[in-house]
Amino acid sequence: MKRHINLFIFVVFSALLVFALAACGGNDNSNTNKNSGGKTEDTPPVVVPEEAPVWWKESNAVFANIPYGTDPEQTLTITFEKPLNELANKDKFSSVVILSGGGFEADTAEVKKLIADAKQELTKQHFAVIEINFRSKKLSNMLADVHTAISFAMGTGGTANEKKYTKNFKIDTARQGILGYSVGGYLALQYVSSTPAPNIPIKLLMVDSAFCDVSSEEFYTAFPAEAEGSTFDAASELTAAKKAQAVYNRYFLAATLAGIAVDEGAEQSILNYYNNGGDALPPVIGDFLGDYKNANALSGVSIDPSSPVRDANIGYIICHGTYDTVFPVAPMRTLSGKLFNSGEQSFVEFLYSGHSLNGEYAPTGNDQESTDKAADLLGNLVTAKKLI
Repeated sequence: MKRHINLFIFVVFSALLVFALAACGGNDNSNTNKNSGGKTEDTPPVVVPEEAPVWWKESNAVFANIPYGTDPEQTLTITFEKPLNELANKDKFSSVVILSGGGFEADTAEVKKLIADAKQELTKQHFAVIEINFRSKKLSNMLADVHTAISFAMGTGGTANEKKYTKNFKIDTARQGILGYSVGGYLALQYVSSTPAPNIPIKLLMVDSAFCDVSSEEFYTAFPAEAEGSTFDAASELTAAKKAQAVYNRYFLAATLAGIAVDEGAEQSILNYYNNGGDALPPVIGDFLGDYKNANALSGVSIDPSSPVRDANIGYIICHGTYDTVFPVAPMRTLSGKLFNSGEQSFVEFLYSGHSLNGEYAPTGNDQESTDKAADLLGNLVTAKKLI
């Protein structure tokens, strides 16, 4: 189990795969007859049984590109250990929902391999793995899609005909975990803090390299400092160009999720600021934060979990790299302090890692101590919450 958990920890710390579209549908029929007097009279329509959705085949182990909404981007994929008809006598499955990261970019070949490895390890432990693809990048849409997709996969959402088939997945709605990476980690936090509460209870929440509190200047200005024992080199990792790109990416993400128009000149303006020796808040970000005061009204949902909901029924794990230059660790330290009780070991800081949590700044080439700590915590929570 420890070997599996360690590999599991390694692979889920990477950005995750987003899937393409598919469509399904059925039809009905009706007709008219003429009687012997030549009159045309209506007859009851011929009842045609609804066809199985195009994604359904009980001999599948992977049910890909299942549409859970009307938009082509609203698809999900469910993966099992074996073809479903070979698991007919299996009790209900625990499930893990994977909320992907990757920002606004396509996944690389490396990421695709990592997600494939993650699914393999999870299904070996008899989990059903659910991957969700979202509509647009606006947070209100993304968060709504998480709710809709999970309900669909659990057999509580979708059409009556679709429910006839999703119930055959036999996913236990009382034993579900969520793994969220980067933006997906933030969505996971938002999901469990939703009002009203999700109708599908969550037993385990693991959040890796997520962002939070984009209304804080610290979110845009915080960068790691060199520390003894780390190979992090600020001179090469934090050049003016790299800092400017990181700040612009943080701004672009926050503005897009909040529904605020992105300033077309912001990227160059931020670069000019750092090239001229700036080390505080770029003026264009200050202007954005002024506009941000109206962001909640524009987006329809808060994008700052400054007062996260703590549910005693959920086992939490939050992991973040000390040298994360994509989303700084400082705001997540603050959030974890609000979320967890004093002394509770639910926040794991990877002391030699950046955004990918792979120990890239460790002299030994790995962040093994942090990985082992997270693995032990995950294993204990999986057992405590009776997920396997």
